Amino acid sequence: MLTHHPVQSSHFIRTRQTNFHSQRVSMHCKNIAAHAFFCLLIQRYNKQLKFSIKKWKKLKMKKILFSLIALSLGFISSFAQDSTQLAAWSSFKNQNGQKWIIRWDEKTGTPASLYSGKTKHYSGNAEDIAKTFLKENIKLMKMKPNLSDLKFIQTRTHRDIKHVKFQQTYNGIPIEMAEYLVHILPDGSVDMANGTYYPQIDISTKSAITAQQAFAIAMNNLGNNVVIRGDTIAALIIYPDSSLFVLSWKLLIPAEEPYGAWVFYIDAVSGQIIQRYNNIHNVNGSGNVYPTHPGISSVTNVTLSRLDGTGYLRGNYANILNNVSSRAYSSNNSFNYSSADTHFDEANVYYHIDCYRGNYLAGLGFDGVGQITATVHENTYPGPDNAWFDPSNGQLYFGDGTPAEGVYDFAKEDKIIYHEYTHAMSNSIANLYYWYTESGAIEEGNADYFPGSYTSRSIICDYAAPSYARDMNNPSPYSHYSQLPKDPNTGLANAEPHDGGSFWSAALWDLHNTGSIGASVTDWLVYGGL
Repeated sequence: MLTHHPVQSSHFIRTRQTNFHSQRVSMHCKNIAAHAFFCLLIQRYNKQLKFSIKKWKKLKMKKILFSLIALSLGFISSFAQDSTQLAAWSSFKNQNGQKWIIRWDEKTGTPASLYSGKTKHYSGNAEDIAKTFLKENIKLMKMKPNLSDLKFIQTRTHRDIKHVKFQQTYNGIPIEMAEYLVHILPDGSVDMANGTYYPQIDISTKSAITAQQAFAIAMNNLGNNVVIRGDTIAALIIYPDSSLFVLSWKLLIPAEEPYGAWVFYIDAVSGQIIQRYNNIHNVNGSGNVYPTHPGISSVTNVTLSRLDGTGYLRGNYANILNNVSSRAYSSNNSFNYSSADTHFDEANVYYHIDCYRGNYLAGLGFDGVGQITATVHENTYPGPDNAWFDPSNGQLYFGDGTPAEGVYDFAKEDKIIYHEYTHAMSNSIANLYYWYTESGAIEEGNADYFPGSYTSRSIICDYAAPSYARDMNNPSPYSHYSQLPKDPNTGLANAEPHDGGSFWSAALWDLHNTGSIGASVTDWLVYGGL
């Protein structure tokens, strides 16, 4: 884009009226920036130290609070087998043969599995046989005599063997992941039993929040632009969480955006999210990409990881759209296009977002944003000569450039993709104010620094728009800033964020390359400072 628009979108290219020079800024300038950086860090972590002291002083109060919370939770204890169980196990083998093997569940103290033998023949249907077997071995299983807390779920037949499944409940509420199965041979004998059964549960089953309130919590967690693609399901369950039983709402939310079959467990008393995951299993595909950009690498066939298996370039971290064509589709997840094909950019952007987010930023501790939508060949608004992140909808856009003017396809340069994604990351964490402020300079500087650290290359935009390239190892000199228009009220230069950002990123790059500090420490400090 040639000029900026009055929105907080983080566009990559600055205005054409401002020239970039290739002379190196003086070390004095960079030392000032580095000094300021460490002052900020000292101030930040000094506050954290003071907070830690205050936190320690509140420890006794937290212990009291924990005790109050514990009243609404049930505790899971580890159990060893008692003498009654061991005697029952000995009796079981005497009656059914010594070939039987037992594997104990250390958490529950009950049999996780019984196998390698065969019982007597039972009569009746599969459900009746399974119940009879369990009732005959109540002391071994530590189950209730009438099996009142076991709900029959189904009988499944495979190769003439019947598999009977029961769900454990407490006061009629299902206990998550507490199922027990009995496997019955064609002659009516049992050759295996396995599952999880909790013999001791004591928990309040009164919910403090409704299913609708839990759903609102989950929707808020998924983001601002959730699109539901089917029926949602809510069920009150008991969730075994480490050493606790937690009364919880289990939610199943099928979503088009962010794409997934989302499963939430939300504490039905506190409203806290216990666990969240996407139940759509990922697959790998293949695609042709530029590992860096056309100026320094050739088209290479790579593995595209974490695809959602729908046949689109959509996965854990990216959902790629095409502004001039229908989106790429492959039934076997092969996106091996030539670089001239309109769909090539889709595969290239997917690959780089997935690698940058999943391999690099995740290592710094970033777990936000989720699946981001990115559109290639976005040549309408604000134009083809830019790439940008739009905080109003949380999406990325990449223009094709204008080759006649020396500006080329932004979706084909790795560091531009990383730069724009860094804006999305920063927006989700800090939401820094952008225009003509120090925070805007930090925003742009970070968006140059992180891609540089990830790739070990100091220059950015050297392919897409060489005349606008920024080099952290060789930034603009003082003379550039003296030419900027002045604010009539303050007399200070109106340095837009890319100008100020070059100071910040250059200082960070020096720290990155300083042996006593280095890349990993600098990365951690900069990320921690957001």
